[in-house]
Amino acid sequence: MPLAAASSVRPARPSEPTIVISRHTRESEYMNPFEMVALIVITVTIGSVLRARFGVARDRKGGGYSLQDDAAAQAENRRLRDELQAMKERLAVLERLATENDTSGARLDREIEKLRDRT
Repeated sequence: MPLAAASSVRPARPSEPTIVISRHTRESEYMNPFEMVALIVITVTIGSVLRARFGVARDRKGGGYSLQDDAAAQAENRRLRDELQAMKERLAVLERLATENDTSGARLDREIEKLRDRT
């Protein structure tokens, strides 16, 4: 009869089947509670550093997240809005010129020159 490890097998009698007592043979498969706490702390720290790096902040009540706007980003947003408004105005003029029945070439040239002078 083959013998198993002494710590995990109870000696068997001839009339009784062998009973294996459940013991984990590999302790490295399971996480120690202190390791788990350390892993949680490290994960939260990395998340906080990344949020700070990318400018994500929580509101004061702890609700949702939002991006922080600094002065440079606000200035860039203003510039882009102004540029978009100018493009919309130019598009309106070009649409008006394209749908107009007046075929006067001189008037069309003047309108195009006005658009060129705006930029």
